[in-house]
Amino acid sequence: TRCAGVRESVVVARQDASGNTALAAYFVAMAGSGANGETLRAELAAQLPDYMLPSAWVNLAALPLNTSGKVDRSQLPSVAPAAAARRSSEPLADDTEVALAAIWRALLALDQVGRNDHFFEVGGHSLLAVQLFSRVQRALGVQLRWTELFANPTLAQLAALVRARHGAVLGDAAPFGRIIAQQAAGPLPLSCAQQQLWLVETMEQSGHAYHVPLGFSLRGQLDAAALRLAMQRIVERHQMLRTTFRTGDELPVQCVGPAAGALGWRETVLTS
Repeated sequence: TRCAGVRESVVVARQDASGNTALAAYFVAMAGSGANGETLRAELAAQLPDYMLPSAWVNLAALPLNTSGKVDRSQLPSVAPAAAARRSSEPLADDTEVALAAIWRALLALDQVGRNDHFFEVGGHSLLAVQLFSRVQRALGVQLRWTELFANPTLAQLAALVRARHGAVLGDAAPFGRIIAQQAAGPLPLSCAQQQLWLVETMEQSGHAYHVPLGFSLRGQLDAAALRLAMQRIVERHQMLRTTFRTGDELPVQCVGPAAGALGWRETVLTS
């Protein structure tokens, strides 16, 4: 409504026949302003991310009102969100774009997709983006990040990213980034949660508040050597299982012990 030339407006989520949901904007333009969907979208694009921009724009003479004087959303005309958002229909360039276009057509219920079409302009949104990531991974063996879709929203841009990523280790392109093992070169500061636990333990001085003893009864023959080796491998892999706290000059720090010999093991044979 703050956009130039707009007297009134309302934005609603519309669902098409395929069950996909997209934003549709209805507005009443001031006389002689020349405001239209293209100009309004360009103005809003400077303030909002792509996925928050409506994909359909309808200029009305007046918004329908109910008896209370409020906008009667049920009387707003139906629209096809993707219909007004198509860009130039430049032909698809290669097999990657063809495969990606097939995913877009099925996901967005489109009859045709051009290589310059914008995912969020033709009906895409955050929920459909999750499905897009899943389908691209299954069909093309590539995982995508959220930030990569926002930075490469057209089909041609996304296809170029898929081509560059094809054959890479999937973990390197996980949607939320890759978890890298911390290489401890010395004592490390405590996390906020660790600081809380350290403070409580220091005040209570119980020494056992956060120990978790467990007992298991196993039936059958036990390969003690295999069990010990498996547990040793787990301790070697997870630094936190061999991390201790100590007080530094002023603040507590965490110290990661060496992997070798980190597992304490004692066997006791009980006879009945």
